[in-house]
Amino acid sequence: DFAIPPDLERLICGTVGQEEVMNFWWSCTEGAVYAPDVENYQLMRQGMFAAVVSKARVESVLPSVYRTNQYVLDIYAALAYGALLDYRSRTGTAATALLLTEKSPLRNAGAVCAAMRITHDELKRRLAEG
Repeated sequence: DFAIPPDLERLICGTVGQEEVMNFWWSCTEGAVYAPDVENYQLMRQGMFAAVVSKARVESVLPSVYRTNQYVLDIYAALAYGALLDYRSRTGTAATALLLTEKSPLRNAGAVCAAMRITHDELKRRLAEG
């Protein structure tokens, strides 16, 4: 969880310009609430996508990715992948995407094993194969 979303200044700069980034950073340094005007807000919204991915969806993504790609995702990577699928579905975009994760599926082995309906030993075996 972040008080200030990472890379928000990139979104602001890319959609409404450097001057608005300065307004954003001024708000941050002063402890004020950043509130763009209505026009800038609408421009920034066009550059964002949000998805809500349920626990059940994450639990279905894990075995699905393994079946199709023989790759075991961590639960957080499965969450991101579910959101990517929603984005592609909504926008029609089929561009290549790269999802990076810093966590091993072993870190949340209980949840991964439960979703994939496998044992901890089977999870280790699948990871060793990959």
